[in-house]
Amino acid sequence: MLNKKKSYFLTYILLVVFIILSVLQYFYLPETGFLWAMVISAAVTFVVTEFTRKTNSDFIYLAGIDGMMLLQALLVYLFSLKL
Repeated sequence: MLNKKKSYFLTYILLVVFIILSVLQYFYLPETGFLWAMVISAAVTFVVTEFTRKTNSDFIYLAGIDGMMLLQALLVYLFSLKL
């Protein structure tokens, strides 16, 4: 239903909403590690999205974007260790 340009615009808007929600969550549950995990995963997602925008490959898109879910889980785990 959306063309490519509108799809990327929607992706960026949703990343901004994700960061805003992460910051709001921080005010209710002040865990700095979780906030950093969310911000880092959003930043990496932005970079991967920009890379897939320039490289038209379904494999890179699927591996990169699906890999972001794994990255976020790993970051949350690592930041929750409180080393």
